[in-house]
Amino acid sequence: MVVAQGSKEGSSGFIFTDSYKGDVVIKDSVSYEGQRYCITAVADKVFANSNELTSITLPSTITHMGKAPFASCARLSSITVSAANPVYASDGAILYDKSFSKIISCGGAFQGVLRLPDSVISIGDSAFCRCTHLTSIILPSSVTEVGNHAFRMCTTLSNVILTSVEKIGNSAFYYCSSLRDIDLPASVSYIGYQAFYYCQRLNSVTSNATVPPVVERDAFNNYSIRLYVPSGSEPTYTSANCWSRFMTIIPFFTGDVNNDGQVDVTDIMLIVGNILGDNPQNFIHSRADMDKNGIIDVTDVMLVVNVILDGQPVSSSHQSSISPRST
Repeated sequence: MVVAQGSKEGSSGFIFTDSYKGDVVIKDSVSYEGQRYCITAVADKVFANSNELTSITLPSTITHMGKAPFASCARLSSITVSAANPVYASDGAILYDKSFSKIISCGGAFQGVLRLPDSVISIGDSAFCRCTHLTSIILPSSVTEVGNHAFRMCTTLSNVILTSVEKIGNSAFYYCSSLRDIDLPASVSYIGYQAFYYCQRLNSVTSNATVPPVVERDAFNNYSIRLYVPSGSEPTYTSANCWSRFMTIIPFFTGDVNNDGQVDVTDIMLIVGNILGDNPQNFIHSRADMDKNGIIDVTDVMLVVNVILDGQPVSSSHQSSISPRST
């Protein structure tokens, strides 16, 4: 097993150092007192907080990876895994399992917008912890779980699209100080302890579920901000644990993508702009996804047109009954 220099194992796990710098290559074996030992595992947090570490190379023999092995490595820009490794794979700064269904860890030097392949199902514990140059995440509909501490202290993260996430782990977005709005899809059923705690610039939370998700203690720490919920579900939220602490609970209608209280031509223009690749301001992704398939497309535009022609705004609880008009 690979462990940190000077580390020791106690009741709280491995104690790690921050002494690793530059490019680190892990060998497939080592010799000790005349015997050859195969290296098969990397310990918990073994390289964590190594701010001068720039790249890591893993051999084919590594078949076990501890928790948060590369957390808070601010300059780590490359993770390379041998193509012969049967358990893990990599792409740039991101370490995956072999099937690319789970993200294990990401180098802290990752910058800009995170777009993941549709094969990804879950984001592992502490996977993006302290990726301080990550500005936006767009999770595909395949991702159903965000692990504990997954995006903890991503201080420049300002835009989050969770699409079809069902579970958000403890401290998943703790101290994401640039987050201004949180848009929780209707699929979310569980939010962990301190999941959005100490998001200092947070203005609003939108929950698209008509049945309030289960929320652990201190998932949020500022209950004076606005909470938007599907029209008709306000009484349910005002009596639900944690949600009832929000001082202002406001109903919304799906299709009102700019949150101005009505569904009109402006919303259609914003959706079209999003489809064409623009990044419209005040655009709420979940409200534009009228058919709740995780994709914003022409069908959603047609459904908004339906709402305008019918003169009846539609709450998210009624989406299954909506279909485009025939032409």
